[in-house]
Amino acid sequence: MVASLKMALVEMVVIVVLVTIAYLMLIYAMKTPLAVVALVLLQVVALKGLSVILYHIFVLIGLFNV
Repeated sequence: MVASLKMALVEMVVIVVLVTIAYLMLIYAMKTPLAVVALVLLQVVALKGLSVILYHIFVLIGLFNV
């Protein structure tokens, strides 16, 4: 039980770090207030667990905006 909790916590931290990197990419690529809004939204969603899907979507959007 404790081991699975630790794994879940590590996984969540990794996800939050990846999402934060995605944010920085977005803000750098877009330089608009919208990127900041996306950052806040993703931060909230990161706590829910959908962030992996959103992360990939936003990375794709970020790549197309560069």
